[in-house]
Amino acid sequence: MIIGVCGYQAAGKDTVALYLKEHYGFSHYSLSEVLRDILRKKGREINRDTLTFYGNFFREKYGADFLAREVLKHLKRPAVITSIRNLAELKILSKEEDFLAIFIDAPVKLRYERAIARNREGEAHLSLAEFIEKEKREESEKNTSQQLHLLKNHCQVVFDNSGSKEELFSQIDKLLIKFRSPNGSKL
Repeated sequence: MIIGVCGYQAAGKDTVALYLKEHYGFSHYSLSEVLRDILRKKGREINRDTLTFYGNFFREKYGADFLAREVLKHLKRPAVITSIRNLAELKILSKEEDFLAIFIDAPVKLRYERAIARNREGEAHLSLAEFIEKEKREESEKNTSQQLHLLKNHCQVVFDNSGSKEELFSQIDKLLIKFRSPNGSKL
């Protein structure tokens, strides 16, 4: 099984991935990590702005699904894939027969508070208005740019992560019970 996790900044994507890894033995792959590896090899600075810029650059140069294709080359099942930010990335992953796309949703003010609390570079000093503006800039109709606003309607499942981690984990557990393999075995 492959679970693709989509959602806006600080919605809980990495929390879901870590839970799947620790409790169900999933391997975790991040499209952003593929990009970080490329930037490290090129000696480039790594922050949210450079990741966005180079992500769009590589999608333009090598195809909108480039980062997803790179992950699929080395994927071991069961797997969870995060940092899906483009419709073409989601579509190529959806071609895998055992792929399930989920979208993690939470109110913008709550996501802002989480972003400030986690204190990542480039996030810690933003005002709520700046956070929202930065997020809007990451929404594009261009097929080689970030398209987070389009992904939700293409996911099979939407999780509301406005509650506790335990509530989120309960949603994950229920999902995995529902999507067990046909013979009833564990993932």
